[in-house]
Amino acid sequence: MSISNVFGSNIFDILIALGVPWFFASLGTGTVRLKSPIEEIGSVVILFLIFIGFMIDLIYVNKMELTLSSAKRYVVCYVLYLVYCIAVDVASMNE
Repeated sequence: MSISNVFGSNIFDILIALGVPWFFASLGTGTVRLKSPIEEIGSVVILFLIFIGFMIDLIYVNKMELTLSSAKRYVVCYVLYLVYCIAVDVASMNE
């Protein structure tokens, strides 16, 4: 059942959550230009490695138990990630 949920939500995300805004954007301008994320690939790899580290911490070190210290680290890292995303968006708007 969980696999069906994953497939269903991903199909909805791709077809509706991405498709509908792109459809309306293309109606207004005729085309939709996507920015190449090649300049951000280094930060994406670093974030992926941090995520893998968190998963190893959660699964192997804490034996699938969310401790208070792990929860605090996850929340702090999520806030830092949001600040990073906002900073990248603001910098890209100023270009």
